[in-house]
Amino acid sequence: MKMRFVSKLAVSLVLACQLCPQTVLAQAQTPLEPTPSSAAPTAQVISLEEALRRVDAQNQDLAQVRARTEEAQGIARQALAALLPVLVATGAYTRNNEGATIEFSRFLDTLEQGLSQIAQRPITLDRSGAPADRIIQPLDALTVNGTLRLPLFAANAYWDVLAAKEGVNAANASVSVARQRTRSALLRALWLGSTAEAFVEVAQRGVNTSEQYVKTAERAVGAGTSVPLAVLRAQTELARRQKELSEARNKLEAVRLSIGLLLGEQQPVQVQLPPLEMPGTLAEDALIEEALKARAEVGVQEAMRRAADHGITSAWWRLAPTLTATGSVFASDTPFLTGDKTGWRAALELTWTLYDGGLRYGKLRQARGNLARVQAEKKGLELQISQEIRNALREFRLGQEQLTLSERQRALAQEAARTAQSSFEGGVASYTEVLDTLDRLYQAEAGEQEARARLAIAIITLKTARGQVW
Repeated sequence: MKMRFVSKLAVSLVLACQLCPQTVLAQAQTPLEPTPSSAAPTAQVISLEEALRRVDAQNQDLAQVRARTEEAQGIARQALAALLPVLVATGAYTRNNEGATIEFSRFLDTLEQGLSQIAQRPITLDRSGAPADRIIQPLDALTVNGTLRLPLFAANAYWDVLAAKEGVNAANASVSVARQRTRSALLRALWLGSTAEAFVEVAQRGVNTSEQYVKTAERAVGAGTSVPLAVLRAQTELARRQKELSEARNKLEAVRLSIGLLLGEQQPVQVQLPPLEMPGTLAEDALIEEALKARAEVGVQEAMRRAADHGITSAWWRLAPTLTATGSVFASDTPFLTGDKTGWRAALELTWTLYDGGLRYGKLRQARGNLARVQAEKKGLELQISQEIRNALREFRLGQEQLTLSERQRALAQEAARTAQSSFEGGVASYTEVLDTLDRLYQAEAGEQEARARLAIAIITLKTARGQVW
């Protein structure tokens, strides 16, 4: 029974957020209008623009992808640090077990005495240029030091920075992918909700038709053209339609509540859907080419490929030497051997690692493997997009065909129901024939709404597959 489609809407709504979009090929037609519905008094009615804004702001899957973008930016900043100056300030207090001092005055006194004894006469040395006493090891010392380290040549770090920036580009493109999929899933869910609303309308029409048939059966029994069993059958049919209407309303309320939860609301939400524009006619190859240029997933893979290329270049440059300039200033509360309490030094350091245990060759092998993996993923994505478009083309054409046939079936069922009821009133047709035509009419109307929803989802899939953002 077509009402089973309604019973699956709540589950389908939840699963819709996890669906991967497919692609379709469309033909230019009039826009697909959502079925008008009567909103429940308790449902909050919002526009599609507001619904898309809320899902962008409150969807947790999208928030996780944005957080990964922040992580990628942090990694890029870390890689850049290897090319920038490093300034370090240190302070230290030292306590030795004893102090040691060179006393130059006592040393000169001893030297004069020795020379005088040798020369057998007093000898006095000129002490005008003699240094003062020098502390070799202070008992207590408080020192401060500032060091500036500047990388002059570190080629592998430069390519690491480029690779990290491509990682940021890939993360930003991933945000676009997640946003597009989230919005597409929301639209699918909203059209499923619109179908639930349409089933309520179908069920209500079924109740109205059954009520008219009860009255017709009662008149036919009163006129003697039918048996009392017809009234009982009509009343049974009415009870069944009323039950279906009650179930349809309950499912509709559940669907609206699920949409509200999807948007971060605790109350039922009804979204006013605009008509879906039918896409223009395009060749299959043109659609594939367009998708390969516009899909954000392709941008992600391309950024990852560039990052892998930079990784290989960085691995090769690890074989080259590095050149670093270092400058420092220092001060102490105790004079150094020079007699000053402050000083500075500058140095150029060339480092060339001749053998590191195979680390650099391991890095190179890892980078090559990463590039091969990314290239295979990119090729697989291109094949997937191509297959999605072909599958979607088939689904779209099937959806168009089914909607056309469903509309025709519904029109024929309406005419058959009118004819059967008129024949029953004239005593030509039996009540069994009337009930059969009414049931077929109900099934035809339900099938039309199901086909309409299927075609709407196919149109949504097309726009998503072509890389267009809602």
